[in-house]
Amino acid sequence: MSPLDAMRLMIDNYPGGRAAVAVRIGKSEEVLRKETSGHGAFKHGLADAVTISDMCIEAQSPHCYAFVNEVAGRAGRLVELPAHEGANKQDIRADVAGLLKECSDTVAVVTEALADETISDNELRHVEREIEELVERAQAVCAGARARHAASRPAMDHNGFARPLRVS
Repeated sequence: MSPLDAMRLMIDNYPGGRAAVAVRIGKSEEVLRKETSGHGAFKHGLADAVTISDMCIEAQSPHCYAFVNEVAGRAGRLVELPAHEGANKQDIRADVAGLLKECSDTVAVVTEALADETISDNELRHVEREIEELVERAQAVCAGARARHAASRPAMDHNGFARPLRVS
């Protein structure tokens, strides 16, 4: 996946889609479509990309971290996601199950791509898409575990001591 692919994925998953994003950044829907299609005469500017990314993260729309993860991934890094508020054990279990599925999908796609010992442009895009989905699911597991950890720790008073539990 490229940063432009990530931007297109985020825009498509933003509440209201491309039309809503275009209105928010003051562009026509057609100009935004051309910018995200890679049309030679139309290009996203950095300010627009950051604004769109911020909008998607604020809305917590699906794939809202795709752009920042794609940019960070080019430097061999990942963006640390914030912990889910109120994540429960079942959320984490579902995310782990999804993680295993995405891992399996990634292995299958890479194995299929290597069947002829070469990887085409299309196969590379498919591999990168599966890895992006795997990373997103792994980050969800990590964020859920952090939230559960924080919820499991005893509350501290202003001196750093655990407060006694109150039984009603």
